[in-house]
Amino acid sequence: MMRKIIVIALLQLNVISASAQLKWFSKFGWWGVDIGNDVVETLDGHYMVTGYTGSYTFGNSDVMVAKVNKTGWLMWVKNIGGLNNDIGKAIVPTSDSGFVIAGYTNTYGNGGYDGYLIKVNKTGDLIWQKTYGDTDWDMFNALQQTSDNGFVMTGYSYSNSKGEKDFWIVKTDSLGNIQWEKKMGGVKDDEFVSVEILHDGRIACFGTTYSFSDAKGNYCIYKTNNNGDSLFFKEFGTSNAIDIGYDFFERPFDSTFIIAGTTQSPFGSDTTYYHILIADSLCNVIFDIKESKYNLKNQVVTTNAYLNNQKYYVVYDLTGYGQGKREPGFHIFSNQWFLNGNTYGSSEDDFIVSCKKTSDKGLIAVGYTYGFNALQEDVFIVKSDSTLQYAVNVTGIQQEQMHTSFYISPNPVWDKMNIIFPNIHADAKLFIYDMQGRILIQMPLQYSRESIDVSELQDGIYLISLLTDKQKYTIKFIKASK
Repeated sequence: MMRKIIVIALLQLNVISASAQLKWFSKFGWWGVDIGNDVVETLDGHYMVTGYTGSYTFGNSDVMVAKVNKTGWLMWVKNIGGLNNDIGKAIVPTSDSGFVIAGYTNTYGNGGYDGYLIKVNKTGDLIWQKTYGDTDWDMFNALQQTSDNGFVMTGYSYSNSKGEKDFWIVKTDSLGNIQWEKKMGGVKDDEFVSVEILHDGRIACFGTTYSFSDAKGNYCIYKTNNNGDSLFFKEFGTSNAIDIGYDFFERPFDSTFIIAGTTQSPFGSDTTYYHILIADSLCNVIFDIKESKYNLKNQVVTTNAYLNNQKYYVVYDLTGYGQGKREPGFHIFSNQWFLNGNTYGSSEDDFIVSCKKTSDKGLIAVGYTYGFNALQEDVFIVKSDSTLQYAVNVTGIQQEQMHTSFYISPNPVWDKMNIIFPNIHADAKLFIYDMQGRILIQMPLQYSRESIDVSELQDGIYLISLLTDKQKYTIKFIKASK
C-alpha cells in the first residue's frame, strides 16, 4: 500500500460575503487530472473533499482526500492508492471524527475493477481499506452510513451479471466486513447512482434501468430494509424518451422523493431537458417538471440537495450560457416552483458532480474545471449562500501566478519549496520578501527546476519574485509549520 501526503497550489477565486453566510469558489490542482467527486462538511465547519488525482501519484490515479477550510483555502491533500487507477466517488463522516470513502480500484482486489472502501482519520491518514467484487468490473457510485454504524454502497457489477451491468448493493458493518450483498437486473444496463437512508431507517437506491419496460432508459427506486429484505422496486419516466437518473433524496417531513435526472424528447428533438420528479413514498409521481432554461439544447442535471421542508437545490450542466462553454447552473425550487437561480464558472468548461447543504443553510458543491488557468482538469469548489448570490471578485494566493510560466509548490510550504521556470534565462534571479518589502533571500536561478530551503522563515505570508532582463514575476506564498 502506497500512501502519500501532498500540498498543492490553491487558487481562491472569490471573496467572503459580508453576511454570516460565506460564499466563494476556488480550485486546486497541478499538472495532472484532478477531479472532485464528493464533499462533506466537517464537525469544525470546514469541508472534506474526495475524488482522484493524477498529479502526485505512483500510478495512474489515486484516491484523493483533501480538507478545505470554511473560506475556501486548501489545508492539506493526501493520496491513497497504488500502481493503477484508484477513484474516490463518495465520502461520509463517521462518529469518531473520521471519514469513509467509497469508489473503485484496479490496483487491489480480485481483478478488473473492484468496489473500494477506505476509512481515514480526521487528518486523512489511512485506517483500513477493503475491496469487494469478483473478476470483472464492479464499481461503487454512492455511500451512506446506516443506523447500526455500518455502511451501504451502491453501484453496478459486471461480474456474474444477467447480461450487461447489474444493480449492485453491499451492506457492511462498521469495519467494512460484508453483512449482505445484492445483485439484480436484466439483460441490459442497470445501475444505481445514489443511495439514501430513509427517516424510518430503511435503504432506498436510485438509478437508471434499460432492461425492463423502456429500453431507452427509465428512472428506478429500490427499497430494502437494513437486513437486505426487498420491499419494492419501481421504475418510471417519460414513455419512449431517454431518461437518465442522477440523484435523489427523501424529504423527511412528508416522505416524498425529489428525483433529478435528464430526459430527451420522445418526438425526435435533440433538446435535452433537466427533469425533476416529485414522488410519494410508494414512488407514485405527484409532479413532473421538465425545463429547458435559457432556450439551450443541452441541460443535464448532475446532482440535487435538500435545503429545508419545502425548498431544494438542483444543479445542472449548461452549454452556451454564462461566462464560458459549459458551466453549472444552480436553481432553488419550492415543490414544483422555480424560485431563484444562478450560474458559476470560468471562461472554460466547468462541471459540478456533488452538492450538499451546509450548516449555515447555504450550499457546498464540488466538481472540476478546465478554467482559471488549469493545466488539465482541476478540482472546482463552489460555496454559496441560501440565495445563490454571485460574487465576482478574484483574489487569492495564486492570483499573480496566472498567465505566467513561473510556478512554485507546495503552497503553503513547510521547508523545501520547488521552483519551476521552464523558460530559464541566464540572468534570472530569485528574491523572497516579507510583507514589509525587506529582502530575506536572494539567489541566482540556474536551472528550470530548483529547490529552496525556507524552513528558517517564520510562519506567515511572503512574496517570491523572479527577475529576468525582460520581465518580473511575483507570487505570494505561505510559510507554515507542520
